Amino acid sequence: MKNLSIIPSASWMPSVDFDVEKGIFSFSGRSYPEDAVNFYEPLIQFIEEYSLQPLETSTFIFKFEYYNTATSKQIMRILLIIAKKLLQNSKTTIQWHFEEDDSDTENAGYRYKQLVKELFVQRFDRDKNPIEKLPDEWAANLTFSLIQY
Repeated sequence: MKNLSIIPSASWMPSVDFDVEKGIFSFSGRSYPEDAVNFYEPLIQFIEEYSLQPLETSTFIFKFEYYNTATSKQIMRILLIIAKKLLQNSKTTIQWHFEEDDSDTENAGYRYKQLVKELFVQRFDRDKNPIEKLPDEWAANLTFSLIQY
């Protein structure tokens, strides 16, 4: 499996960098495609394929400046794949970044956690210091980190 990178060629397009050799998958920038399903489907298929033979540890980084409702649905699809397929074979960390004064994006992270029961939330400040410690029983296969920047 080869790495995958998308450098935005339009203002609505996020930057995507999937490094399968390191197990790091990142999304950043702005995402408001007219057809989010069409844009994200190849990325979702890539993650599904990776989940069949993942590295021992995997990290997914979401650092959106802005995303629309259609993108939100695709993020949810990605999180469900991680929770239902990837966790069987890989210890996984999800980093959900948000700006200090962006309560909407921060709250979206908590909403995803509520919808995907396998996610455990750990919140960090802008220096990546934990704001709250996870209970020991939560340090299992998946951590969902909210990181302020």
